[in-house]
Amino acid sequence: MEAGQWPHTLRSWLALLPLVLQQLHWWSVRVLRQALWRRRLRKRRPNATPLPPPLPRRLALAACWLNNFQSHEVRQWQTVGVGRWAELSTKLPDSHCGAFHSQRR
Repeated sequence: MEAGQWPHTLRSWLALLPLVLQQLHWWSVRVLRQALWRRRLRKRRPNATPLPPPLPRRLALAACWLNNFQSHEVRQWQTVGVGRWAELSTKLPDSHCGAFHSQRR
C-alpha cells in the first residue's frame, strides 16, 4: 500500500461518518417522538378512539425506512390484506407516482 493512499481512504470513510450518524439520529428521534406522542395522547384522552397499532418493525424498516412508503400507506395496504413485505414490494408508493408519470410523458 502506498503511503499517500491510506489517509485518503480514511478521510473518505470519516466523511461518511456524519451522514450515518445523522440517519441513526433521525430514526431514533422519530421513533421516540412517536412513542412519547402516543403516551401523552392516551393520558389526555383515555376514552378516545384507540390509536392504530404500530407497524411491525420488520415491515416498517423495509417499507418506510429503506423504501419510500409512508406509514399511512402501509396501514391502508394492511387493511386490504397486504401485510408482508414480499407482497407490498410489488406495489407502487404514492410518492413515486408523479416521477413515473412524468417520465412516461
